[in-house]
Amino acid sequence: MSAIDIIIPIYNQSNKIIDCLKSLQKQSFQDFTVMVIDDGSTDNIQNILYVWLRAENLRAKSFKNEISTKTKFIHQNHKGAPAARNNGAKNTNSPYILFCDADVTLNKNFLIKAYNVLEKNKNDSFCYTSFMYGWKKFKLWKFDPERLKQIPYIHTTSLIRRSHFPGF
Repeated sequence: MSAIDIIIPIYNQSNKIIDCLKSLQKQSFQDFTVMVIDDGSTDNIQNILYVWLRAENLRAKSFKNEISTKTKFIHQNHKGAPAARNNGAKNTNSPYILFCDADVTLNKNFLIKAYNVLEKNKNDSFCYTSFMYGWKKFKLWKFDPERLKQIPYIHTTSLIRRSHFPGF
């Protein structure tokens, strides 16, 4: 079992998923499993992933730190990203869950920083960060339930403590 299960819902974004997976390969923290949930894509995503993952295996001198050895793929009929995320969550068992959209590329220290925050703060349910979207930085606020009622500023790419996730 990995420390983190990373769930990537995807629908017709085969042109973006490889950059996302490459950013996961570069993480300084490697104790994770990736689960790609194909939400009924029509852009040949399964074959594109298979070819890329196979090429990564052939290039690797060893399987250590290679995302290709710890990637799972689930296909479902098109139901939308929330259903794909929930389907992925039901098929995981790690202490932490990270929902990561296919068009996200993570800073190489994202996982270790988020993991360390939740390990140090055992009562916290999730950890989120500011992020870049194109050239613009979205600076987020410290968690505040009242502010959250006014503006949904916590994005989906947040590390979540599995035991606090609804339904588990």
